[in-house]
Amino acid sequence: MYKLRVVRSRIIVFVGGYERKSHEAFFRRLNKQAAVSAKTWDTHIEAGHVRYLDGERVASCAYYLRDPSGVSCETDFHFLDIDGWVQADNQRSAMVRLGHYLRSFADYMVSGTGFRFFATNWRFALYFLYPFSAVLLSVLAGWIVGRLAGQLVVVMGLVGGMAATILLLFFLNRRYFLLHLMDLWSFSADYIRQRRPLVRKQLDAWGAYVAQLQADHDVDEILLVGHSTGGAIILDVAASAARACRARDVEPKFTIMTVGSTSLKIGLHPAARWYADAIAELEANAHVHWFEYQSLTDLINFYRCDPFALMGVEKSRAAPFPAFQQVRMSHMLDRPFYRQIQFNLLRVHYQFISGNTQRYFYDFPIICFGALSLADRFEFEREAVGVVSKKQVGIS
Repeated sequence: MYKLRVVRSRIIVFVGGYERKSHEAFFRRLNKQAAVSAKTWDTHIEAGHVRYLDGERVASCAYYLRDPSGVSCETDFHFLDIDGWVQADNQRSAMVRLGHYLRSFADYMVSGTGFRFFATNWRFALYFLYPFSAVLLSVLAGWIVGRLAGQLVVVMGLVGGMAATILLLFFLNRRYFLLHLMDLWSFSADYIRQRRPLVRKQLDAWGAYVAQLQADHDVDEILLVGHSTGGAIILDVAASAARACRARDVEPKFTIMTVGSTSLKIGLHPAARWYADAIAELEANAHVHWFEYQSLTDLINFYRCDPFALMGVEKSRAAPFPAFQQVRMSHMLDRPFYRQIQFNLLRVHYQFISGNTQRYFYDFPIICFGALSLADRFEFEREAVGVVSKKQVGIS
């Protein structure tokens, strides 16, 4: 029987994906998903009041979990707010957004990074190609319409071709978030090239914030969690936090969890050497651990890829960094619900931070609010996947 330590108190610092999501909307969704998990696991999860630290761009909320056996855990959940960055990008004109995207796409291709996506994970590479393919398809459709209409009247051909291109782009944007995904790749390229000093300043401020949390709170576990693009950003924040801790002559002690992460869209670019170096410095801290969850079902992650190794960084420790666990979305959800969402690309991607309707070793709210440390949970999952009852694992 496994003997695992109960976690009574925890701090979580979370960065989500590149999306419009206010802190109010995020915590509404998290509370809803926590209720789903609570029902599945026959447990109780209670959320406190959300408070927002405007100067820090951080929102926090306390959660209290108590299971039927009487085991309880209190979690202070901190949400790092990147909504302002996304909102600023979204407010630019469509032509400016298109121009920035085409520059970024050219950067990825000329640098060879786009080809590295195919060599590393062809499924993610298809996701990378979608915005450019959509633009190309729209222009091609406009050209065909223009040629056909131009056989009648030349002006009609020009007007008809432009109209067809614009209408198709408008449809793809409304239905498949085309402009938003263009902004995502523009942001990623700017981040790699360090063209956004305000973003850099904020990430370092968040690193100092994490170091202050470690100094001020005596908790059983500090988790730094990143989903999607947040999986790349949280590693940067963690590296800044480690530097801030060392500046205080304090050993950084926290655990990183990346889920559905796209950190390699940054790390595979040759101009992101600074990013790889920062993560290498992070790995040199003995009390910093990194665990990553990946899934084949999710197109928007690098399934079965070691981001640390693929960035060309040599490991200095014997233990895995990161340690990996593969999850199956179909095992998290009841069959009717899974069939309902399995072809919805974004909804599948968001199952990484959603509640499960079936008991499974990976359940985001239970990991965040439950009484097992991530390190113990991860080790146990590797030993006996699917055994989840506290009586079976023998919590002491």
